Amino acid sequence: MTKTGNNSEFEACKVSTLLQKLYCDSTLSSQNRLTTGYKYMDRLIDGLPSGLVVIAGRTSMGRTSLALNMAYRQSVYAKIPVAFISQRFTERIYLDRLQALATNAPVEKVRWDFTDIKDKDAIRELFEAPLYLIVQKYLNYKAILECVERVVNEKQVKVVYINNFQTIVSDTMYPAMTVDSLIDTSALLSYELRKLAHKLGITIIAISDIVSESNDTDSDISARDTHWPSLDDFDCEGLVNSANVVLLIHRPEFYKDCCFYYSPNIRNIMFVNAAKNVSGPTGTIALHFDHKSLVITQPHMTEEEFHQLERDIMIPLPNAGDDLDDLVPEYEGQEKEEIKAWHRAQDLIMEMSSKSDDIKRLVEKLGLEPDN
Repeated sequence: MTKTGNNSEFEACKVSTLLQKLYCDSTLSSQNRLTTGYKYMDRLIDGLPSGLVVIAGRTSMGRTSLALNMAYRQSVYAKIPVAFISQRFTERIYLDRLQALATNAPVEKVRWDFTDIKDKDAIRELFEAPLYLIVQKYLNYKAILECVERVVNEKQVKVVYINNFQTIVSDTMYPAMTVDSLIDTSALLSYELRKLAHKLGITIIAISDIVSESNDTDSDISARDTHWPSLDDFDCEGLVNSANVVLLIHRPEFYKDCCFYYSPNIRNIMFVNAAKNVSGPTGTIALHFDHKSLVITQPHMTEEEFHQLERDIMIPLPNAGDDLDDLVPEYEGQEKEEIKAWHRAQDLIMEMSSKSDDIKRLVEKLGLEPDN
């Protein structure tokens, strides 16, 4: 141990000593990192670290759905104690979604006829899972930190989800506070959550919205020319800076902005991009998103198939009059013909949609019954 002039202490450790500690101390082993619930995501980010993880995306991308799916898989399959904290929605909404995840039933069916659920074993697994739900209105800065520490100490929770992170910050501030002060508070809370996670040896996952494209300038959109989110879209840089891992989610079909929009390969695909990972690589995986049950699963595809999907999804829908040969010059033969076919299908659907009222009036006038 060496002392410096200002009485601070530091210790120089030999690399061999640190390696020996790494191999002997299970708390430092990568095997001790928690699962996300998805094999490919675990491989990508090397599991969940002790620290702060951010799940973010634009409106309606499925941020809460992905977080609930991860919490469900961790608690039901891996038996990891998990807490889900929120001041948005009601307990009933979360319970309906969890029952839908357990039974693969549509959320609407669970909501209105949950007594008719056939898969009782799945519900029993949900009953036995170490999953804790905390729905509390008006959580402020101090309350959220106390809530996390209390649930960890009382329930031995290993993963804590905090839904609508930016709302917890903004809804609890005084109305007179400026946007800058809200951002500063968000940055400070992010830092405190990361510190708390390290202190307790847990993973805290903040689910956050990012800036809407309506707030982007024309130059921002033209420079990016895509709906895919990026780290630059965050209002609060402090949240990104404090995070060990940042996962950005995107569903291209929501925007209908690629040539393959009508292809079944694109439908129901959720891309999860590890845009930041302080202890490993960055990259993207594809998940399957069921709109009815909100169940998110891992599709079976080879690495080559995934890269083909990733390439296809980046081809924008052509505008009227565009030369498709110029738009996709790297595609030849059958692939190019498929793209053209999808484009013609889109034009036909748009044309039929514009004439739908005329068709209805004609059917009524002739007294015909439409085919079911």
